[in-house]
Amino acid sequence: MSKKKLLACLLNISEGRDEQIIQTVLQATVKSIRTNKVPATILNVFSNKEYNRTVISISGEKNGVKSAVAEAAIQANSLIDMNKQTGTHPRLGAVDLIPIHPLTANINLEECGHLAHNIATDILAKEPKSSFFFYRSADEQKRSLIQRRKQIGWFSRKVVDSPDLGVYHSQLGVTGVGASYYMTNFNIIINTQDREIGKKILISIREKSGGFQGVSAMAFDYQNGIEIACNVDMFTETPANIEHVTEVMPGVWRAKFSSIEEKVEQICTKHNINIRDNSMVIGFTPEDAARRTEQALQDGIPDYYLDINNKNIM
Repeated sequence: MSKKKLLACLLNISEGRDEQIIQTVLQATVKSIRTNKVPATILNVFSNKEYNRTVISISGEKNGVKSAVAEAAIQANSLIDMNKQTGTHPRLGAVDLIPIHPLTANINLEECGHLAHNIATDILAKEPKSSFFFYRSADEQKRSLIQRRKQIGWFSRKVVDSPDLGVYHSQLGVTGVGASYYMTNFNIIINTQDREIGKKILISIREKSGGFQGVSAMAFDYQNGIEIACNVDMFTETPANIEHVTEVMPGVWRAKFSSIEEKVEQICTKHNINIRDNSMVIGFTPEDAARRTEQALQDGIPDYYLDINNKNIM
């Protein structure tokens, strides 16, 4: 286990189609890490053209992540215009989400929440048209991301409430900033366009409807099928069913991806459809992210995502 306090930000930007914009953001961030000599790396990059969205995983120690995430966000804000952006995934901001997650047990959520606030403040100082809403440990009321997104209008793609920081401008939109235990994106594509089947699957796996602890999910039309996009959060509550969870850190749990996939497959079988291709974890699990981050910092690699054994998906 690393003695360093390691954390990660799975930065979501509203651009997944224009490779030049994506590469400009990445290159500027790597240059910033090298120039400022901060302990951070771009761990992974995942772009989805249909969603028109890219997830940039930036990890490292606190001051490194703070500097690198702010630089990436400022670059993205300078290149993306939300008045022109389209995509099948809901979004409200050019930089849509800045989630801070602890990767090691020696850094707590309070520290991550404080860091999240500092990142938002740094971005606003350099880009006065940016604005933010806070959630979980960055929010005084500890409200969830889903709750805050509903309040701000994220699901309807129209801002209906005032940001917590900054003033809303349509060009850059509003960015969600928060701190929580690591959230793993786990996506499953089913071979049907029947949205009713998609709804049945969501009901069966979401925590709020009696499914798996820590799991929220949405269903999107995707490549003539439906993608079940799961957010699999870590949690500290006593597991309701030990069979379907794994302990990631001492006292911190996560639903098993295999259990989620098995439940989806059961419903698909009832309706004579299949899961298409392989289910996939976007990026890395927190265990793998911590190991790879420590190695990248030790070797001084700010652009780990370009490593020959970790090819970027574009």
